[in-house]
Amino acid sequence: MDITSLYTADRHNAGAEMQVLDEFGSKTDFFITYAGQDSKIWTDNARRNQHEAVRRMITKDEGGDVDEENLSMILDATLGWRGVDLDFSKEAALVLYQKAPYIIDQAVLFINNRVNFIVS
Repeated sequence: MDITSLYTADRHNAGAEMQVLDEFGSKTDFFITYAGQDSKIWTDNARRNQHEAVRRMITKDEGGDVDEENLSMILDATLGWRGVDLDFSKEAALVLYQKAPYIIDQAVLFINNRVNFIVS
């Protein structure tokens, strides 16, 4: 067996396209490219969030917003898009996620399914 066939990080770093569903669950012509859970972007964010959670537990600091942390992770993992009349930017993606939060739910499911990043 070729051990490199087990490697996933490069494919997760390169990203994969998710077809966006509208609020009723119907397919749209809008596609967003995300880095996967084995990507450096995702693992660095997850590690930072874990360290912050531990710090809050130790200091008994109840601050921190899980929803904001999740939004930040999704935003960082968003690499681009196609199929809409707006050029991609992190600022535009932030507005999209704030105005259409159901897309965040789709993104989380997509990013956490490794198969999306290893099947061509």
